[in-house]
Amino acid sequence: VYDFDGSFDYSPIVQGKLLSNSSSFSTESVYIYPNPSSDNLNIGIESSKKRNLQLAVYNSVGQLILSEQAIIEKGSTIIPINLEQWATGVYNIKIKDETSEEIVWQKFIKL
Repeated sequence: VYDFDGSFDYSPIVQGKLLSNSSSFSTESVYIYPNPSSDNLNIGIESSKKRNLQLAVYNSVGQLILSEQAIIEKGSTIIPINLEQWATGVYNIKIKDETSEEIVWQKFIKL
């Protein structure tokens, strides 16, 4: 710490520890493909544990288009969605972990 007269003192040393967030549910653990898509969309989820998820898909004006639950196991899971009857546009997917209440939002385009 520097004083106005130019003198200085050292601040106390503090120990810290970085914690891994690997068990959290985040945007990095959810991937959407192919995006854009015209007929079928896949939601890929990487998870460090079994999860009970609530999926909700909204159109560009905020109307709920799809709502379903999915129980996924530890590891990699793919949830397919058939888009053939859906209108062209931009959609938002909300994926909520029912236990931790963590939420991930993803966007995709239907051609």
